[in-house]
Amino acid sequence: MKKQVETQSKTIRIMGYDISNLPQQTQFIFVASLALVSWVLYGYLQELLFKIWKFPYNWFHALLQFIFYTIVAFIENNGVRGNFSRQTSLKWHLSIALGLLGTRCFGNFSFKYLDYTTKTIIQSSTSLPVMIFGIILVRRSYSAIEYIASIMMFFGIVLFATVDAETNAEFDSLGIILAVLSVITDAGKTAIQERIFATSRSTPQEVLLWSNVLGLIIILPLCVINGELFPGLVYAYNHPGIIFLDIPLFFIGYLATSASLVCVKISGALVSSVISLTRKFL
Repeated sequence: MKKQVETQSKTIRIMGYDISNLPQQTQFIFVASLALVSWVLYGYLQELLFKIWKFPYNWFHALLQFIFYTIVAFIENNGVRGNFSRQTSLKWHLSIALGLLGTRCFGNFSFKYLDYTTKTIIQSSTSLPVMIFGIILVRRSYSAIEYIASIMMFFGIVLFATVDAETNAEFDSLGIILAVLSVITDAGKTAIQERIFATSRSTPQEVLLWSNVLGLIIILPLCVINGELFPGLVYAYNHPGIIFLDIPLFFIGYLATSASLVCVKISGALVSSVISLTRKFL
């Protein structure tokens, strides 16, 4: 990267709470712990919805998630800035929106074929693609130890998938492909977020708002075209328990995403992906 922006926004907020005055180490421990706990809870609720309750409309569910995130981000962003101006190019927010769309849709679809443990382990292999995208987009350099650890982790995931295919009767290669696509889109999205924070004064709240607004604009016509919008509405009306589960699911997911974004801002994309990796041990 030719030039890093020297004067970045010093205020760091998460869900309206200003943590700027905390020591940097305390900031990291707080947001990392919040992200870790939230992602674990989010994953279990996701499995309950798609694997156990077998919610059939993945695109419709992603649409509801974009709507919820947009509303909360709108409220939060107004509290942080008092307006909705952008500090970075719309094309980068659009790139993140596409990454969000891929991550959510591929991830939701993969639950039809994989259990929570398998999906989580595969999604924990994001460090290597994050490093690749970081080199391309942010001109990041990494140590030899980071390269070795990421490569070993990647081959460990390959080994796990191979063993699982031989021993698990429910194993489905399509589920693996969908989970891997979710990992790639998530890694690209995270690297772009790091680039935005490194080259502009954008806040995590701005990124959340604009990426979800653009994602909502993209996914709404897709839901109409693929025929999930109206059947999804009917299904949600006839199964109100789904909505009651979605509210805590979306809130916890938003909290996890917000904490992860702050982590990217203060520590970088690779550290954020390592925090995500830690959840597989819980």
